[in-house]
Amino acid sequence: MSVTAYRPIAAAAAAMVAAGLIGLALAAAAGAAPSTAMAALWEGMFGSNYAVGASLNVAATLMLVAVGFTIAHRAGLVNVGGEGQICAGGIAATAIGTTLTGAPAAVTLPAVLAGAAAAGWAWAAIAAYLRVRRGTSEIITTLLLNFVGLAMVLLVVHEPALLRQPVTSSETLPQSEPLTAAAHLPLLGIPRSPATIALWIALAAAVGTAIMVRHTALGTRLRAVGRNPDAAARLGLPVDRLRFLSLSGAGAFSGLAAGCWSRQRLSCSPRDSPPVTASRDSWWGCWPAARSPRSQRCRCCSDSWSPVASTCSWRRMCPPRRSRWWSR
Repeated sequence: MSVTAYRPIAAAAAAMVAAGLIGLALAAAAGAAPSTAMAALWEGMFGSNYAVGASLNVAATLMLVAVGFTIAHRAGLVNVGGEGQICAGGIAATAIGTTLTGAPAAVTLPAVLAGAAAAGWAWAAIAAYLRVRRGTSEIITTLLLNFVGLAMVLLVVHEPALLRQPVTSSETLPQSEPLTAAAHLPLLGIPRSPATIALWIALAAAVGTAIMVRHTALGTRLRAVGRNPDAAARLGLPVDRLRFLSLSGAGAFSGLAAGCWSRQRLSCSPRDSPPVTASRDSWWGCWPAARSPRSQRCRCCSDSWSPVASTCSWRRMCPPRRSRWWSR
């Protein structure tokens, strides 16, 4: 194998090592020993079948977002609006998954995934249109649209007229009703694991995108637009159209990532980002906390309790005497 072939592998390894070191440095700054942080990280990823399954689901989500990012980057654009596009996809998937109650899985599941991808596409199309028509930086617009998307999630899960579950008591959490069973992605079959076929969907998307950008005429055109849009225009390439489709396509993959969480509910956090769950078993477009048997949770919001910070990330929603509500 040549040195050139080793370069991507070395770059990926270096990125993983750098990310790990930065994470350990941040944990140390927060007062946690590196050994404790590494043990918690290992337990959260591989401590149980549930942890492995949750890690695989998150990996599939990140892979789909990265696939979209790669397509836009080939055209010289940077999509940093994955969170907002996931929020849009999650809202659409929840609306479809809680509405098609009597339809079979052959109809409901494709509708949920297609609706989520379409919503992500439409959300990213806003930034793509501003980029090709007004010259607005897509970095700024996609970043700001993240906050709008998060605000939309807050709105729909707090309004009973939208997607909020029926309020039965003061302890009813602001989240949607669960999606119908027909909207659930099939599981991988790992015992006591939530891993779904989202992993296979993400792998298929990654392989298909790699083939497209490297071995097709469309990939060559995207690369030409990304390297020199003026020269590409002189060659007759539709630069604006390719850029619009590449960025909006990136949003479609992020929306699809949200649709792959069809076994969960739509929920949100009072904080700015990311949207996190208010329920022990449900969350949408969020990063899961470690769910090992020894993890601690707050009874008022079911969010994970950090042994490092000794607090709940939902503390602003917890009762004033929340210190009495911690449970193991």
